[in-house]
Amino acid sequence: PSLPPSEDTYDLMITSLNIPDSIPAKTRGIASSVTIKNDGFLTVSGEVSVSSIKGGGYNFVFSFTNLAAGQTKTFDFDWSSRNRKFITWEASVTPTANDSDSGNNILTKDTIVVR
Repeated sequence: PSLPPSEDTYDLMITSLNIPDSIPAKTRGIASSVTIKNDGFLTVSGEVSVSSIKGGGYNFVFSFTNLAAGQTKTFDFDWSSRNRKFITWEASVTPTANDSDSGNNILTKDTIVVR
């Protein structure tokens, strides 16, 4: 549930999940990233996770501290496409306790693995 924006809230959001739409099978070192933003009022610390929720078996977790209002932060990671047909990725950011809009805390993206 969303809280009304006020000076005692933050608004963490996933602004981008930079993962290729398609990639050849068995490719290594695929550079990717996730970007978050605090669009609220309070400075906040927490975690961002990027997981392959279908295919791949990946889970990347990044911690951040003191993300001030208006600030963005990008986290980079590398992965390999292996021999899957597709991978569904999910990025999420926490905490959500005082988040004025928790509806933008999760972003999903599909990658097609071309054989």
